[in-house]
Amino acid sequence: RHVGNYDSKMVLLNFLLLASVVLLPFSTGFDTENFRAPTALPFILYNLNCMAATFLTYRLFMHVLDERNGLRDAPWPGDTRWLRGELLYPIAVFTLIIALSFIHPGIAAPFYALLAFEGPFLRRFWIKKPKTQSDAVSAKK
Repeated sequence: RHVGNYDSKMVLLNFLLLASVVLLPFSTGFDTENFRAPTALPFILYNLNCMAATFLTYRLFMHVLDERNGLRDAPWPGDTRWLRGELLYPIAVFTLIIALSFIHPGIAAPFYALLAFEGPFLRRFWIKKPKTQSDAVSAKK
């Protein structure tokens, strides 16, 4: 809605994001088919796939929102710092889960619950989420 132009980097990032989303059913299937396997590889591949999709979403958004690229036809109505936090938080959670899965996937799996605490975490440790659009404009200044 706010993108008025595109460049080759945006197309590449979008293609890579779509490729990572297309691979999600396969990594999910591989993980569930090998749920009781003595290795953490299926679990790690699934989480790497989720992390790649989230990271590529982050890169795509940041590329489009960067004013130097001239891709937007209107100013971004929200706070980009909050958006950045919303996209980086799951990457941190997936990184933690992957690290713990080297110990044992059963230990790592409960840490998916951290995804439910994204909002409170960001409000407490990242930045205050603006309540209205006028608050967002004043927060940028």
